[in-house]
Amino acid sequence: MSYLKRIQDFSVYQQAVALMLVSLAFFALLNCIMRMLAPSFDPYVILGYRSLFTLAFALMALPFISIKSSGNKTFNRINFFKSVSDFASIPLWVVALSHMQITQVVSIAFLTPIICSVFAAISLQDRMSSAKWAACIMGFIGACIIASPDMQGFNYYSFFVLATCILWASSGIMMKKLTIRQQHPLIISLYNNGLLTLFTLPFLIASGRLPNLQEFYLTLAMGLAAFIGNIALAGAYRRTSITNLLPYEYIKLIFTALFAFMLFGEVITVSTIIGSTIILTASFYIARRGEEVAKVPSQTRI
Repeated sequence: MSYLKRIQDFSVYQQAVALMLVSLAFFALLNCIMRMLAPSFDPYVILGYRSLFTLAFALMALPFISIKSSGNKTFNRINFFKSVSDFASIPLWVVALSHMQITQVVSIAFLTPIICSVFAAISLQDRMSSAKWAACIMGFIGACIIASPDMQGFNYYSFFVLATCILWASSGIMMKKLTIRQQHPLIISLYNNGLLTLFTLPFLIASGRLPNLQEFYLTLAMGLAAFIGNIALAGAYRRTSITNLLPYEYIKLIFTALFAFMLFGEVITVSTIIGSTIILTASFYIARRGEEVAKVPSQTRI
């Protein structure tokens, strides 16, 4: 109880940052699990299992939220187009993960915050301050330093990652719009994964086999990681401006490097340490700036 009380004592902006960090950690773990499954399953089959188990976790969590506090429950076209964007992007991401070093893929994906910043300025009138741009640039430099040992030669699968970045930026903007309309993160997850399960059902049926026991545990863990990551991300978006959170995206590479070391034996190099230091410095700077300027109404809390 004391732990929960301490969380409630955080400012709204601090809660947003904490939720953002939780989402990044679970998304980094999710990337590693999808890479482990990539040799065994078609990308759309992986997406199907991910969506199915994420939907199952969302349904199990549904009785624990109040109907009155769950906000806008109306399904709308933003829910649909977000699911279409995810349906197109995640298989591209899985293919890239299976053909490139995981730190290289995640580093290229750090174009997403920059693309998202442009989209936010256009569709949300949520413009980046010079401090936020500086933090994004510092984070991108740190990510490039971490990935530099892997950047020898061009890999055309990089285009898969670039396409994923554009689609993810679009999906992020749509999630922010849904939270502006006071749609609860759990409701967003239910609609999103319900549609993705329907979209991928033909691929699951056509695959012709069920996961073995080890693959079942991995797909279950994948669904749980996706569920927690998306709920935390939507909760962060409800609490503050999307541009306040974009510089933190680069911390995902630190989590990815740690998971890659633990799961795949990828060595944490000196460049990883240097790049991580730059990323953390940029993140701490923007956190202090954001705490000073963020003004978010208390009713936006989950």
